[in-house]
Amino acid sequence: MCGKRSAYVERTDPAFIAEAATYYAKLTTVEDLTAVNDEIFKIALFDFGSAEHSTAPALKEFAATHQVVVPGMHWIDIMNTTANKGAAVHRLQRDLGITPGQTMAFGDYLNDLEMLDAAAWSFAVANAHPEVLRRARYRAASTHDLGVIRTISKLLPCLGSSGNAVSG
Repeated sequence: MCGKRSAYVERTDPAFIAEAATYYAKLTTVEDLTAVNDEIFKIALFDFGSAEHSTAPALKEFAATHQVVVPGMHWIDIMNTTANKGAAVHRLQRDLGITPGQTMAFGDYLNDLEMLDAAAWSFAVANAHPEVLRRARYRAASTHDLGVIRTISKLLPCLGSSGNAVSG
């Protein structure tokens, strides 16, 4: 479970803890997830196999009342239906007074789709999920080849102070 103060797990086996610790800055092991006193934002499920092909189909019934998304090969996130990266980008755009044309986003997995839709400068890294590759407007090198950093470094000198692309 992912809350405001921490992510919480009941499992303690080293393989799972190592995987979960990769994604959460604070990870707390608890005896009983139902006894956690925190504001919970999402439930993340880990599948040592393919989450998209084995766990996701089993959770289809929850899609009517929750957002069920595959954010990685082994993970499933269950959240509020309005919670997604695209909604967060739209909020930032509104609060900062910027447009989609002034927004750059990079994605690799299915939890990035709405975020890519919110940015005119939407990039899929080369090792992205096939749906992300279809949805993004542009491509970047893989995450293993520092695609995000290389792309930003290449594009920053081409952007004017307004954030709009300029010829050069």
